[in-house]
Amino acid sequence: MALRPQCNRIAMSFTAEAAYGTAVNNADIVKRFDPTDPIFINPTKEKVDDADRIKGHEFPSDPDNQDIIIAKDLQIPFTFDASAEILGMLLSNAFGADTVSGSSPNYTHTFKAFDTNTSSDQFPSASWMLGLVGDTSSFRKAKGLIVNDLTVGFDNQGFGTISGTAFADGTLGIETGYTFPTTEWPVDFLVGTQCDFLIEDTDTTPVSQKSILRSFELSVSNNLDVADARGNIAKGGVNLTE
Repeated sequence: MALRPQCNRIAMSFTAEAAYGTAVNNADIVKRFDPTDPIFINPTKEKVDDADRIKGHEFPSDPDNQDIIIAKDLQIPFTFDASAEILGMLLSNAFGADTVSGSSPNYTHTFKAFDTNTSSDQFPSASWMLGLVGDTSSFRKAKGLIVNDLTVGFDNQGFGTISGTAFADGTLGIETGYTFPTTEWPVDFLVGTQCDFLIEDTDTTPVSQKSILRSFELSVSNNLDVADARGNIAKGGVNLTE
């Protein structure tokens, strides 16, 4: 039997949402990235109803007044070949902060784990455009999007990969009038031989161990919980493994 077409394009923006769930304008979502695997969007919802009441059958009997959605969630798994551009986009979202230093063309981006002990524990959120190119009826916008888990992996010779799962606020806007960029965002794909690994003893200068580096994998988890109907997200800590 034929397979149902799945999302094969994602467009992102350098502009973050002004507030969680406040969608970025379509005109600013202009960075197209091509996933290496189809995107299977996983919507879920939590609701309360009167199905468990004693009434002679197990079905809800008052859908107008006692069938209420109390939380909804949208999970978007993704996998990309690692490039400087997609790494920057997703790492800044997953860590919640991106500090930039240097000047063109040599910039240094520093990503640090989000500090949930500050006055706000709300991660910056993004809006993504999803769709099957050639089928405008499939174009959807996900908003309130935060990366829940992210894995970056490189071996010594091959292309790096970046994969994970993003959580959105549970809504998908129909965007049949959107136009995906005709070309993928200019990419600088990365391979394992371009990576460096530096370690140090306490209070000493980091020393490169590139000559013995064969492969590595970095995983980040933000432990996001289900987004409720108001767009709030409960968060756990940030776990790093290397």
